[in-house]
Formats: sequence, C-alpha cells, structure tokens
Amino acid sequence: MNRKAIVALEGVSKSYGAVQALGQTDLVLNEGEFVTLLGPSGCGKTTTLRMVGGFEFPSTGRILIDGRDTTYAAPFDRPVNTVFQDYALFPHMTVAQNIRYGLTVRGANLSPAEVSSRVEHALALVGLSKFADRRPAMMSGGQRQRVAMARAIARRPRVLLLDEPLSALDVKLREGMQVELKRIHRELGITFLMVTHDQGEAMALSDRVVVMQAGQICQTGKPEELYDSPANPYVADFIGGANLVKGVWKGRDRGRDRLALGQGQAEVQREGHAVAGLSEGAAVLIGLRPDNLLLGDGPNAISGRVLEVLFRGDRIRIEFTPRGIAAPIFAEVPRAALRDLQNLGPGSPVTFHIDAADILLFADEVAK
Repeated sequence: MNRKAIVALEGVSKSYGAVQALGQTDLVLNEGEFVTLLGPSGCGKTTTLRMVGGFEFPSTGRILIDGRDTTYAAPFDRPVNTVFQDYALFPHMTVAQNIRYGLTVRGANLSPAEVSSRVEHALALVGLSKFADRRPAMMSGGQRQRVAMARAIARRPRVLLLDEPLSALDVKLREGMQVELKRIHRELGITFLMVTHDQGEAMALSDRVVVMQAGQICQTGKPEELYDSPANPYVADFIGGANLVKGVWKGRDRGRDRLALGQGQAEVQREGHAVAGLSEGAAVLIGLRPDNLLLGDGPNAISGRVLEVLFRGDRIRIEFTPRGIAAPIFAEVPRAALRDLQNLGPGSPVTFHIDAADILLFADEVAK
C-alpha cells in the first residue's frame, strides 16, 4: 500500500564554514512510519533531525512537511514536535502544567476545555494519569521521559522527532521504554523520526532504518533487509557487528562463490547474488555474523584457538583466532551448545561452521 509522503528532504545539505556536517541528501518519510537515523557521533543524523524540526536551516535544498515548503520556517510554525534527550521539563511545574504549557503558547488557540482534554489524553497514553500533580524531581528517569513524550504528543503533531530519547536511561528502563514507544507509535499512527547510535534500538523499533556515515546515507531499508543484505562492509559491521575477514575470490560455480580466508588455510563457499566486477584472485571482504557461526564441524568449517570466553546469560561470546587469519573472530552461541565443553577456555581448540547462505561478500575497495 502506497502511503502519503509527510516529510521530504530534497537535495538538503548543511555546512558550518568549511566543515560539511551533511552532504547532499534526499529522504522521504511516509505517513505513519517509524524511521530511525542511525550512525556514530558526527555522522549527520542529529543535524538532519534538527533541520526537520527547524532548529537549523540547510545550506542547500529544501524541506517539505505535509506538502508545504518549511525550509526556513520557525519550529513553532511546523507541524512537528520534539522529544529531547535531556527531557527539558520545567522543574517548578507539575507534570500536568508541563504538558499544558505547550498548549497555551503561541499559535495554540485552544479553549481551556480542549487543553484539559488533551492533557488528560496524553497522560493516559503514556500511563501517567495518576502523576499529574507531581513535579519532575519526584519521578524516575523513565517517568520523566514519558512526561516529555506526553508534552510533545499533546500538541498533536504530524511528525514526532525523537532525539536519542532513551540514551539517558539504564538498560532495564530503556528496554521498557522501547516497548512503550512502539505501543505509542501504533496507537497514535503519526510519523516518528528518531535519532540513535544504538543499532539494537533502531532494529527493534523502526519500520525503516537510515544508516549514516560521515554526513552521507549509506543504506536505507527495513531492519531485516539491512541485516540480511548490507550494502557495504560499514553497514554489515554497524548492523549486527559482522566479522570482516580479508580473503580471496577463487571463482563462482553453480551459484556459489569459492572463497579463501586469510592466508588460504581455510576455504568456504558462499551462496547468494554475484558481486559485480570480481575476477579470480581478487581481494574481498568476507562477512561472518557472530550469531551465524555454529559450534562444531560441518560445511564451511573454520578452526582455531580460543582467546576468550564471555558469559552473556543465555548466550556465550567466544573470541578465537582461526588458522591463517591474523585478526580474531567473534562467535555467539547458545549456552546449551557448550554443555559438553565445560573446560573451553583460552588456548582451547575450537571449530565453527556456517551456512553458505549466511556468508556476506564485498569487494575489498581498500585493496584496489
């Protein structure tokens, strides 16, 4: 089903003097989507969000929101609202007063009855109806984040901007708020645009993820598309933390690539679409996701010695050095898989195998 475009960035870029924060960018957000800008610090994601919100103006291009050119419109003159990382609540006001304030400032034009109705609805949506008379200092970080969410929701924006809204919370609170965010988005049905550097958060919440690096969009797609078919080694590493091993392409036969890892002491066969431009002997990067490496012998076996074993509850992370490969590789296996290997530790021999369809392959641009 085709959905209406709510936000469109057309040739947008941003420079601060000689420093380019965002290269020329085109991006469309559709009605009701949850889209996340994902990348490390300095990649341009927050700059992009701030330009959509009107806190920064682009150096080139234009920004359309709901079909209207809002490139140079003030924040209050856009159908958007923002949830900030640091909550930005007024400490001297109660929860209800914090939410009400945004409905009584410039351009709201709402009756007192409508203001009260919106405050009540927003509080109910975030599960804080009983906290209306509390002040922010009396609340937990997760509750304060929900107040900030309620304040933004109460203005009923067409687009809700989320600037790393969960980064200040501890792990347990963050996981709980992820569930809340997903539910609120579903119930509101409006477009969400979130910024985060946490790939797990982006994958869990988003309809689409926009992976960014050095002011450029590397790849845009559904979380499962980015995980299964990353466009380049950077995306493969950032989404799912793939091991990237140097190797050699030895040809393709019946839909499978023959690959030599490292110094050629191990060979694997990859199943999937052909990579354009490879000739026999070409240098390649081979992507092996930690959770796709299976303990024990089998097709595409890789043997080596354990460097370290890290306990992670129901999963065990094993760092090992395969024969002929200088850099270590990480594997993550279910805890149950180690029941017969109680003495596995540094120096132990270990063998993993991987399904041919789970091997990623990229041309090694650095070697060219």
